Amino acid sequence: MGIIAWSDMASRDLRDASNDPAVRFEFLDLAEKELRYPPLAGPDEGFTVQYDRGFAYRRALRRSAPARSADLRSDPDEVDQDPFPFGDYYYVYRRPMTGETVSLGQRGQAARLHIARLLHLSQMLSQLEV
Repeated sequence: MGIIAWSDMASRDLRDASNDPAVRFEFLDLAEKELRYPPLAGPDEGFTVQYDRGFAYRRALRRSAPARSADLRSDPDEVDQDPFPFGDYYYVYRRPMTGETVSLGQRGQAARLHIARLLHLSQMLSQLEV
């Protein structure tokens, strides 16, 4: 499948989102299994407006749980019933640029995708209002 590279800013976003290792693991697993480029068209993913150069976004939800997926105008309490509100977070990502690698022991390996940010819904909306 390939490696997902996390920018320094995205790694900070992940740490800021939760101190719980299980929550962090879920974000990592969601990124590995759910992010695709190009993104599918729909309310939970697409190309970003506020970013250029091919950035996409994807809501931190499993594709296998479409009932939890809803338009941003919906009631957030109905969208995500988990103890941690994963659906309130969005990955902002792109294809890796030429030469970007992920360090794996002695060698570098090309990344499949590069996550630039992991943003809470409030951060996404504030960026859209610029």
